[in-house]
Amino acid sequence: MAIIGLLALLAAVLGLAARSAQQEAEQRRADAESLMSFMLGDFVDKLRPLGRLDLLDDVSAKALGYLSGTDLNSSAPATLAHRVKALQLIAEVGVAQGRHSAAREALTAADRILQRQLTSSTADVPVLKAAGANAFWLGRLYFDQGEWKQAARNMLLYRDYSARIVNAMPDDPDGWMELSYAHNSYGSALLRQNDITAAATAFTRSVELKQRVFSRQPDRPGITVDLSNALSWLASTKVKLGELQEAMRLYRQEEALLATAHQKEPTNGLWAQRLSSSIWRQADLLQAFGDPGAGAAYSRAANLMSPLIQRDPSNKMWQRHAYSIRLRELAEANDVDIAGTSAVYRHLQQLRDQTPEVRELQHLVAKAGEQLARSYARRGDHSLAQTTLASALAIYRELRSKGTDVALDANYARALLLSSEIGLAQGNDDATAGCHAALQILATARDSNDYLTLAPLVEASLCAGQSKIALSIMARLEAMGYRDARYLKNISKYKTEKGNI
Repeated sequence: MAIIGLLALLAAVLGLAARSAQQEAEQRRADAESLMSFMLGDFVDKLRPLGRLDLLDDVSAKALGYLSGTDLNSSAPATLAHRVKALQLIAEVGVAQGRHSAAREALTAADRILQRQLTSSTADVPVLKAAGANAFWLGRLYFDQGEWKQAARNMLLYRDYSARIVNAMPDDPDGWMELSYAHNSYGSALLRQNDITAAATAFTRSVELKQRVFSRQPDRPGITVDLSNALSWLASTKVKLGELQEAMRLYRQEEALLATAHQKEPTNGLWAQRLSSSIWRQADLLQAFGDPGAGAAYSRAANLMSPLIQRDPSNKMWQRHAYSIRLRELAEANDVDIAGTSAVYRHLQQLRDQTPEVRELQHLVAKAGEQLARSYARRGDHSLAQTTLASALAIYRELRSKGTDVALDANYARALLLSSEIGLAQGNDDATAGCHAALQILATARDSNDYLTLAPLVEASLCAGQSKIALSIMARLEAMGYRDARYLKNISKYKTEKGNI
């Protein structure tokens, strides 16, 4: 009996020692994961403005391998929270570098943790905020891949989580900001699906929430930039609604806010890029108005990007932005700059090959190919123009097979119109086939007020002999103040050559 009692006592002591060792090991792991999430977050915060998240590639890959394989059941709530934060930071690094599969893996691992936490503490604000962030990043992945419905579902989920935060803390400006971000993200996905009215409602709500925060906390860090972003998205819906002057007013408000932020932090690359984007969008509208100041505005936008590219030539996002502006600048100049257009085309192809998952890069390569083909055609080299354009048309067809949107259809239609123009110059019997194809693609755009689709619809209608359709749309464009020089030149060509009007 004494031996049995002694063994029982020894077992109890050893059990307590083992439990103590386990608790100590769990505490050390929690401390290590807390330190890892802090360091990742601290480095991300410092590298994000510089556009150098690529420096965390190796670290994030190793952290993802560790965090994805850890046991959820044996982890304390604090440990799980640190793990979610680290996984979301890893996903942000992956998105910035175009590595969508790694980002999705991190977000999926985080979602498993969050769903467990939401079940046990539905009113926990930090958990709701983390769940909203996860929904946003998943939506961002779908957005980058052109899967608009999936993007909208995730952004709607983000909005719902954020609304629950505001319900829990109705007077907290942080909650207002989170809900504002969510409305903005949801609106951007709706806009891609051409649900313009619903998108405008979402962006208006986003602006209202940010203005409420701005009125209460005008010195809040980043509030001017956040408000400018919401104004920009609202302006983009005004463009699609045909309210071009109102859109320009909102873009100028955006520029004023961003200029203030850029002056305070001239080395912040993110602010510089957003200011460049604002000026670029104004240049697009100036071009639509037929204002000769469009070229100077494109140059201003490009000049803001030049020092960023020099500081970090490896930043793919900045390169894509800069080449996009350069492409617009070359088109506005209306010169046959084959060397300049070819250089942009090659650079965009290189970027596309490095990150083939990014749909927008595929779209940009097609646009650059079309512009290069147009330059060849204007020089009289129709054979080379046709070959170059064929590659662009193949990209457009591939993109449309995976899902389409208004901007893609408009650019595809322009490329088809160019194919007819080249065919006509070569004396082809079916030269107007491209015009009829463009007209079919843009058939649903007749009720639109978006000049980006209405202008090529006019040209396609004239080319296909549908002058009545063209006349009604031309009147709407004129009422908007649309006077793009290239558009006017094209429709005058149809007037004189075909006698349609």
